[in-house]
Amino acid sequence: MVGIIWLLDFLHSMMVFISTWISFVDRFGDVAGMDRIAWSVGPTVTLTASVTFFSHCFFIHRIYILSGGNKWLAYPSLVLVFFRVGAAAGSTSKMIILASYSRFSAEYAYIFTMGLCAAVILDVINTAAMCYYLRRNKSGFSTMNTIIDALILYTVETGAITSAVQIATLACWLSMPNNLIFLGLHFMIITIFRGRETVPCYVRQPRYFDENCTKPSGHNSE
Repeated sequence: MVGIIWLLDFLHSMMVFISTWISFVDRFGDVAGMDRIAWSVGPTVTLTASVTFFSHCFFIHRIYILSGGNKWLAYPSLVLVFFRVGAAAGSTSKMIILASYSRFSAEYAYIFTMGLCAAVILDVINTAAMCYYLRRNKSGFSTMNTIIDALILYTVETGAITSAVQIATLACWLSMPNNLIFLGLHFMIITIFRGRETVPCYVRQPRYFDENCTKPSGHNSE
């Protein structure tokens, strides 16, 4: 899964580079062309949704296991995940077909809005559910509880970051649809989610762990 996420992030970076080149180099000085959507902008929306799809599915799977198979929580979340991808695909197709920011915001703004709303709701649900079930699975062993506390803190921090960026994107999109501030924030989402999923693969001793947790047994200090 990590390899797929890195590949999608690479493709997203290429699309952002191409759209930046078209907007600032090819169309330099063309005021009328500022409203035209570069062909590479649309795919960035679907690529972002694809990475968030893997991230959300990963957390839903973890929550399903921790909750002992709570289908009432997992299944509605999965519906929201697919709805989010569908809204992103719809936004991408309309951006490519219309090729105009003003027309897209006037005729199909609701599709983009619903996709962002679904992403924010999923982040809140996944973060809250993970924290709840991790706390519920605490044991009488202090070392294990320390690890669980570290996981809870990591979940809250990463969930807060991803939610904050998506909420900021949504707020800019709703309040300032006539400029592209929302698009700059939206470009950041995939990178944050990529870090959220891949950083734990490289971390061996998280900074949250208590010092006693990282000491090998039988080597206690005098």
